[in-house]
Amino acid sequence: MSDIVKVSDAVALGIHAAVMLAAWNDKPYSCKQLAEALSVSENHLSKVMQRLSRAGIVVSRRGPRGGFVLARPASEITFLHVFEAIEGALTVPGCLIRQPKCNGSGCVMGDLLHEIHRQTRTYFTGTTLARLAGVIRKKQ
Repeated sequence: MSDIVKVSDAVALGIHAAVMLAAWNDKPYSCKQLAEALSVSENHLSKVMQRLSRAGIVVSRRGPRGGFVLARPASEITFLHVFEAIEGALTVPGCLIRQPKCNGSGCVMGDLLHEIHRQTRTYFTGTTLARLAGVIRKKQ
């Protein structure tokens, strides 16, 4: 059951980095600065930031005062945007044993998997970087 809602390290890094950018109010931050703030590998974070950039979530500014900033307001970027930029589409999970053994009339788990997927999608689409940035600001 632990794989029902799986958030990879890359997604966790992407969410945290994007939320930090949202909380830091449009000031560009380098990948090195973000990696140090998150205590993570700069190389790994760099790959995640490239995905976020390709998806139009962040933009990279060059130069001595360059770095990453959000491409649009934090209130317009959801958890789902970041998740799907890194992992691809959030899909409905299949059979937990990876080999359906039912007769096709229904799942022995009932509607559990679909309900978890529905709730996860609802949370991901309803949670913006602006809302998550508020959590960081409260801790400072």
